Amino acid sequence: DGAANAWTFGLRLDVPVFSGLSSVRERQVFAARETALERDSASVAIQIRSRQAQAAEYLRLAHENVQASLSALQLSQASLKLAESDYRNSTLDLLQLLTIEQSNLEAEISSIQAKHDFALSVIGYFDSYGLPFSQLEPVLNGDEKGIGTSG
Repeated sequence: DGAANAWTFGLRLDVPVFSGLSSVRERQVFAARETALERDSASVAIQIRSRQAQAAEYLRLAHENVQASLSALQLSQASLKLAESDYRNSTLDLLQLLTIEQSNLEAEISSIQAKHDFALSVIGYFDSYGLPFSQLEPVLNGDEKGIGTSG
């Protein structure tokens, strides 16, 4: 009979003999990589916390240095005013006045350097905490709220 068709259905599965062993090895490799990544992540977190603590300490010290240098500058300026008065009254000679003027200039330089160091510390603090640099200007202009310098 020419009209009859024969059909055969079946499932053919080709599995290599050692495929089970290779997938076990792949799982071991992936597990080892995962463990290494977790270790690296923990190490990076520790480094970040350390850098943040260091930046906060540098900022605190720089802030204290600015305050101290401003106090020294005020004292130096007061000393210079007294020295100028004494020079006008002839109780101080020119060399002594020039020495005091030099000390005043050194105090001004020290104050400027302290402000520069403070600015660098603020930038380091912002960088270590991931704060937006767009907020730097108010801090550098004297608004130190929120950067952890009080205490």
